[in-house]
Amino acid sequence: MASPCLAPMSVMNVMSVMSGLEAGRTVCTPQASPGLDASRGGPWRPVGALSQWRAVLLDMNGTFMFGGDRLGADDDHAGTYLALGGGRLAPQEVQGAVAACVAAFQRDYDDPSLQEAFPSLASHIAQHSGVPADERERLALTIAQHERGHVPDWASRAIAVMATQTRLGLVSNLWAPAAHWTQTLASSGVWACMSVVVFSTDLGAVKPSLRPFEHALAQLKLSPHEVLFVGDSVTRDIEPAKRLGMATCLVGQWAPESVTDHCVARLDALVA
Repeated sequence: MASPCLAPMSVMNVMSVMSGLEAGRTVCTPQASPGLDASRGGPWRPVGALSQWRAVLLDMNGTFMFGGDRLGADDDHAGTYLALGGGRLAPQEVQGAVAACVAAFQRDYDDPSLQEAFPSLASHIAQHSGVPADERERLALTIAQHERGHVPDWASRAIAVMATQTRLGLVSNLWAPAAHWTQTLASSGVWACMSVVVFSTDLGAVKPSLRPFEHALAQLKLSPHEVLFVGDSVTRDIEPAKRLGMATCLVGQWAPESVTDHCVARLDALVA
């Protein structure tokens, strides 16, 4: 795919990373088919034919990519650092540096005043890691490897089918540079299905800022009412998309119609 929005840097759809989950996000537990969500007592509300929208925009982490944000205190960042050729820093220094950066990131990620000008991973490392300047890039690579997840086969297949029915786009928060995701997205087949890709640090703004959504709409040359937004976070995906006037679909958890137009157990319910 040749995306007009593609840039080498970006930011993560980031979780309460110390516990492995994004703030304001619930990771989907795969379910066999749409039906009644017994844990919440509400029925799933499928979207129907995707062709009713001129485009569908997707969030990434927790929507079709899983197993990322392995940035907790028990994760082996020191082992990854060594595998990347590091050795100058002791294991406890690596673990401590990552923990300090993650704590700073989470404070900033939860600060509404920074949504429009979010600090980069490089700046978090420079200000909070305490490691020598010539070790910062390797620490960034370590964090990127732990942030990146994988796309399951079922999600890849669903996206491929969706792409035959309408145009698709990706609007996601990341922390590490976007280049660390391109191979995973390409090898899974997702990359080729996207008409537009917007990662939040391309703009210096993180969702729920409206700017990533507006940038995708501008690239697609579409109005909000022509687009469905699909994501797993009410606060970072559904609410801002609704404010702009998009139709919305929450993935992985049930919510009433006052919150989201549609809700499904997981992404492949959109093509069931």
